[in-house]
Amino acid sequence: MNAPLRPVRLWLGVAGAAVLLGACASSGDRAQERSDRAADHLAPTEPDEQVRQEDQASTQALDDALGAPGLGDPLALQPEDPRFDITADGVGAREFFHGLVEDTPYNVVVHPDLEGELSLTLRDVSVPEVMDTVREIYGYEYKQARTGFLILPARPRAEVFHLDYLNVHRSGHSGTRVTSGEITGEDDGDGVIGSRVDTASNSDLWGQVEETVSRMIDDDDTASVVASPQAGTLAVRGMPESLRRVEAFVDRLQGSLNRQVILEARILEVELGDDFQAGISWESLGRHDGQALEGSFRPGDNLELSSAGVFNIGITRGQDGQRGFFEGFLRALEQQGDVQVLSTPQVSTLNNQKAVIKAGTDSFYQTDFSINYRTVEVGGQTTTQPELDPDFEPFFSGIALDVTPQIEESGWINLHVQPSVTEVRERERTLRTGRGDDEVRFSLAESDVRQSDSIVRARSGEMIVIGGLIEEREQQETSRVPLLGRVPLLGWLFTQERQESSKYELVILLRPRVVGEDTWAGELEEHSRRIQGLYDHY
Repeated sequence: MNAPLRPVRLWLGVAGAAVLLGACASSGDRAQERSDRAADHLAPTEPDEQVRQEDQASTQALDDALGAPGLGDPLALQPEDPRFDITADGVGAREFFHGLVEDTPYNVVVHPDLEGELSLTLRDVSVPEVMDTVREIYGYEYKQARTGFLILPARPRAEVFHLDYLNVHRSGHSGTRVTSGEITGEDDGDGVIGSRVDTASNSDLWGQVEETVSRMIDDDDTASVVASPQAGTLAVRGMPESLRRVEAFVDRLQGSLNRQVILEARILEVELGDDFQAGISWESLGRHDGQALEGSFRPGDNLELSSAGVFNIGITRGQDGQRGFFEGFLRALEQQGDVQVLSTPQVSTLNNQKAVIKAGTDSFYQTDFSINYRTVEVGGQTTTQPELDPDFEPFFSGIALDVTPQIEESGWINLHVQPSVTEVRERERTLRTGRGDDEVRFSLAESDVRQSDSIVRARSGEMIVIGGLIEEREQQETSRVPLLGRVPLLGWLFTQERQESSKYELVILLRPRVVGEDTWAGELEEHSRRIQGLYDHY
């Protein structure tokens, strides 16, 4: 910090020498000679290049520290918009706009076909504010270019809007059905009772946008709309006011379409302990010694479970980051039974777009058949033999998750969630043909399905829990005395068989997160940390 003060010291030395010389002017030639030598010694010299660079660097550092604007900064020299009062009564539009920018830093170019008169009274306004007001009331459109304002007449014109979206037509359907047969003596009715929930989605964005924009500009007979899904453009001809409405609509639509959500899921199966045969006790789930769960769900918190078995937990992140988020919850579940993770799907989808996650096997099973009889001659005798013509269809066995998100601007997410776990087994069936003792044996598919259909609402980052899907399984266990239990004929005396029953509850953990600017950076950091952990382990 001493370098910038060096020229100041030199000039102070010169000033001191000048005062000294003035006081000693009458002391003779010798004193004058000494004074001249002193003045020559103290006179400022041109600093060398290194000193000059140090001075400039120190000055720039001081300016940066104090926040002083540089001379090349356009914002430092740009004056604020002048504000003024304006009154016009029946003034021609051309004269109005030319007079508006007088004594201001703005320029204006008026279209040759501009006509009309303006009357207004405004106080304490700037030129851009007057332009917006006149456009809103009188319809005079303007564009702000580098040279200034371009004033356009209030007449129909064409403009092209860009909309970035896939040129696809999507449709989806999901349903949950509970039916059972009914034996009745009445002829009316179909003999089936139960309930059914069907959910359908249909996405034809470009057709809907073209129809919507056409209705927005239908107040003008010359208006027209041409959509080009391949190019991602929307060509619209209409009045300036209508075009502004279309522009606002397209901008808002694009913002809504670009919202994206990451859906992380954990599908668990809990073998319930002896004290929890009625199901998982969600109210006491958080009462444990671990501290992995953070957020609004902490040890001792009570949860209100809805009738659908769906609730939200406001967990934002575990102590171990993304990984500890779910692991802490799993440790809490292990207090009430053995936990097995069936699947850990993760998918990313856009706003209002259905995402389906499927992990399992498609196997073909017989679903129908037809019997044809043919006549054959065996040993001189004619007999008829049945021929079975079966029909096969695929059956899915595994885990499927169907999710459709609707992302609000505030960050809330509405979700249609339909998880299902299906296990298909083959069962032998026997059907009598009605011709004597003829029987036909075939295999049918028997499905064990655990499924739910819910619409839930959560904030970005919260965890949605779907539970209450309990299944009871019986399994036979055989125990034998070593060696003696395998003795022929007598081994059964040393063998014991027993039936054991266990209850399993299916739990689905779903965590939606709205994608932001730093979302993928966090994901990459988390995956990098996991990969580094694998390298360190091996």
